[in-house]
Amino acid sequence: LKKCFAIPLVALLVATVTSHACRYTVRDVGFADLGNERYTFFCFVDGQVSTERAKQLGQAAGALLGDSNVRFELVNLAKGDHPQAKRLAKREPGVPAGLLLSPDGELAWPVIFPAAKPDNPEWSFLASAVSSPTRNKLL
Repeated sequence: LKKCFAIPLVALLVATVTSHACRYTVRDVGFADLGNERYTFFCFVDGQVSTERAKQLGQAAGALLGDSNVRFELVNLAKGDHPQAKRLAKREPGVPAGLLLSPDGELAWPVIFPAAKPDNPEWSFLASAVSSPTRNKLL
């Protein structure tokens, strides 16, 4: 009788511990820490950026950032200034510009839209915000 009671109890304890053991997830081949803190990727466009390009940026962001701790926000500067726009370096009109902002708002990393014409510049632009030398070595 003790054995019949002990086996389900141990199984219940193991299931409880494993469900709370790790907040990490495998993304591609590397690990991504999906803690509570989320970075924000601001993508600044102006009136010269086509709506098609803005749509492609949103689609690429959904695919690339969907399972990461980076939130995508498209900001149209033609509709008014944005508080984070002042953190951008010199911007070229008609070219999207990015800014990756830390959760506490202290660190900001500008991301430049690729000058070269790759097949999918939107993808390259957003991928540069979530890639790292360590992640690239793992892949």
